Amino acid sequence: MNTSGAADSSHVAATSPGATQPSISAALRRLVVGLGLGGLVPFVTLAGALWAAPETARALNLSAVLVGYAGIILSFLGAIHWARALSDRALPHRARTLVVGVTPAVLALGCLAIAATIALPLLAAMFALLLAYDRTHLREWPAGTWYVELRTLLSAVVIATLCLAWLALVINSPSLP
Repeated sequence: MNTSGAADSSHVAATSPGATQPSISAALRRLVVGLGLGGLVPFVTLAGALWAAPETARALNLSAVLVGYAGIILSFLGAIHWARALSDRALPHRARTLVVGVTPAVLALGCLAIAATIALPLLAAMFALLLAYDRTHLREWPAGTWYVELRTLLSAVVIATLCLAWLALVINSPSLP
């Protein structure tokens, strides 16, 4: 309901699988896309630095910064499931959804404690696994398929940059841990 007491047509409740999904305004969608694309900047910049200036990147420990940032973003993506489980009482398998919501953060934390040459491919695999899960379980979410399509694009770039960063470390490292 809006302040006048009339139903707000931008938030149609989905009551059955065939029901209309709540619409997301074009402005909000543009903001989400912009923020998502902006979130790629650290991935691309840090991976690029590992290739362009490996000595400086090593001195600044930029691979650890990339591992940390990837962990933060992975945690954020897991939190979407946590929020879904807490807010949607009709959601089947709420306990599993809560576990899925917290698992990326716990696994990403473990990546902070290991060498980047091991952590980067593990993080890439975690992004791929969470994307596969999301593509299966978020299609009926109010954000609809546009969110899953955006996640697919963003995750593809993240996975590629993590793999390229790993390759830069392997090629440019005098010795592997």
